[in-house]
Amino acid sequence: MKTLTVAEAQADLRKWLGLVARGEEIAISTGEDVIALRPVDAGVTEYARQEYGVTDEEMTRFIAATDAEFARLEATGGLLKFDTPEALRAYVEKVARD
Repeated sequence: MKTLTVAEAQADLRKWLGLVARGEEIAISTGEDVIALRPVDAGVTEYARQEYGVTDEEMTRFIAATDAEFARLEATGGLLKFDTPEALRAYVEKVARD
């Protein structure tokens, strides 16, 4: 495990977080404590619960409403679909020119 000081971690935080995301073990030493960095699999539901206090019932209703709206738009031709990033890029460039 690589252990950094707070100053070392701050100096290149993006690098260290990238290494952690790829499975490296990195820790930060702060005084007497050593804090290990680790990825957390926090899905959208968990994020909404923690950040906004959304209940499971509210999230279930939101997902159902979103699925219904998506189905409606798909059925009425209200969605644009792009098979490749290049197709999307070409569309954006065309719209920007018009």
